[in-house]
Amino acid sequence: MSLNEYYQSVFDKLGAKSHILNTNEWQHSTYTHDNFIVQMKSIGLFDGVRLYFGSYRGDFKNFLRKASSTEILHFGYCTSGGFNGLVEGNTPFCMGLSDMWACSMSNTIQCSDMICSCECIGFDIDICRAKAELGKFLKHCDIAYIHDCMVDNPLIYAAKKHIINLFSKLHCHNSDILRLTALEILMTLHTIVKEMPRNWQQEDYCKEIYATIQKHCDKDLSLDYFARIYDISIAKLTRDFAKTYNTSIYQSIKQCRMQKAFYLLKKGDKNITQIASEVGYINVSAFCKNFKQHFGKSPTKII
Repeated sequence: MSLNEYYQSVFDKLGAKSHILNTNEWQHSTYTHDNFIVQMKSIGLFDGVRLYFGSYRGDFKNFLRKASSTEILHFGYCTSGGFNGLVEGNTPFCMGLSDMWACSMSNTIQCSDMICSCECIGFDIDICRAKAELGKFLKHCDIAYIHDCMVDNPLIYAAKKHIINLFSKLHCHNSDILRLTALEILMTLHTIVKEMPRNWQQEDYCKEIYATIQKHCDKDLSLDYFARIYDISIAKLTRDFAKTYNTSIYQSIKQCRMQKAFYLLKKGDKNITQIASEVGYINVSAFCKNFKQHFGKSPTKII
């Protein structure tokens, strides 16, 4: 799904009417609803990199930008008004005039103010598509690193004069100037993010989670539980764990439970109902089904 298709799907779900016009390299999009109007002008600068100018006015109390399965870095500069929102339902994400912001579309963002009036200049970068091309120009700027930082630490930054000047250069129709300025802004953002404190190192806290699963796989170890402990978003939690262990937390819990159940069955001093309870299953049928899926045979064949 392209970036434009993604935005189209978000506004379609809200029942907004859309009008899209393409002129040369630019796309002009208007989304109208009984409660709000959104106007966007956008252009593709590199493969996977899109610049847009957006205007948002009206009542956005029901607006919820759902998380995207694609890794997309979303950042820009507020030229008028402001926005008050929440990331993952609990982290404040509030920007005002002359603020630079950055976040990930792997997060869910909702508007916490009913009435919003905001204008901004922004970029959307599809990390997988853009990495190779941007890497040719930016040898020391890691866009994947920026994106990963934003998953857990969305950025609101009071723009200094040189950042304001950079964004002001984007008010032109010279594609070469637009591309060069985009690269400068990316390098600036990379520098800012490098100086941000990181709450947790991916490998360290994932090892702690894995150790907890090994010891307490019979407990209710939900994603929300781990997210609260480490004060990070569920999106970052699931992504970091998958990168570290090449599997999900849910699958790790399930595997640990099955291994423990197999050991107890072999030991032979407890029945299937007792073992199911001991590895965290209330429903014996669910336990037997998962056991058979995991080992290819039912628990009764092990005893």
